[in-house]
Amino acid sequence: MAWFEYCLSKTERPSYAYDLVLASACVMSTCVVWCAVVWCGVVWCVGYENSIHRRLDNFIIGLTDVDSSTSPPQRNNYPMCATWSGSVKMGSKVELKCNANLPKYRYLIAQASASAPNGKFTICELEAYESLNENSSKWNRQSNMALAGFQFKQLNVRSVLDCMHKCKQLGGCDSINFHPASKLCQLNSHINGYNITTLTSDTNWLFYTTNFSDKY
Repeated sequence: MAWFEYCLSKTERPSYAYDLVLASACVMSTCVVWCAVVWCGVVWCVGYENSIHRRLDNFIIGLTDVDSSTSPPQRNNYPMCATWSGSVKMGSKVELKCNANLPKYRYLIAQASASAPNGKFTICELEAYESLNENSSKWNRQSNMALAGFQFKQLNVRSVLDCMHKCKQLGGCDSINFHPASKLCQLNSHINGYNITTLTSDTNWLFYTTNFSDKY
């Protein structure tokens, strides 16, 4: 189980808060919108059992090697592990798996969506686990979609599997667009994530992302 390094507060700064060992002084009325923990491949997040669970809507998990006491995380300026899409039901546990094409990082960042109610971020419990097999990944397809504005290379390939292989082989690739008819492969780079508005609807394309596939 992962440990919180610390959580910055508007009025106080707890030195540490081990999960299930010591309760943090960082509470919903004073805590700012991010915390940092050890790097991981899989994140489990548990929401509160009351109305403040809406603060978890569309929350973000990021990565960094920089100690936050030296350089606090800045939104849209750190590598993106994953984003939870939508709301988290009261008292429920949700799981996010990191982008499998990213290298290892020392710390994990949990941050509220820019549109979070009251500008607050509240988590009941956060668990982070290292991937058991760095080569175990799963590609996720979104049909009739393509990501615009992030292509750094395009090439003709034999199949979508070949396109996926090129993405892994070349490095710096976070997702792919694939055109089945022409076998055109577009490699995308968006280490800090992308805005959902840059996903365009197009019946001729397929959009793929990859994440770790470990079972816990």
